[in-house]
Amino acid sequence: MNKVTTLTLILAAISFPTAAPAASAQSMAVNTLTDRYYDFRLATQPEVAYFSGVEISLHDGLYNNSPQAIAREQASEDEFLRELG
Repeated sequence: MNKVTTLTLILAAISFPTAAPAASAQSMAVNTLTDRYYDFRLATQPEVAYFSGVEISLHDGLYNNSPQAIAREQASEDEFLRELG
């Protein structure tokens, strides 16, 4: 399983509160991180919007698979994982 899939599954699993009536600071932090990751994913892979049913304002983006862009994306994913852990 690659890092993107693992990170997505972890964030999805811990983002949904079970039965807590009030959000704790920790759950709010995770929700904020999840929102940031989702925005990041839409920015780096705009095609995801079409398969997720997300309304986007521009339809001119494509995934940048240049070595430099992939390195930046991996560094960002590593930072998300550090914040999560």
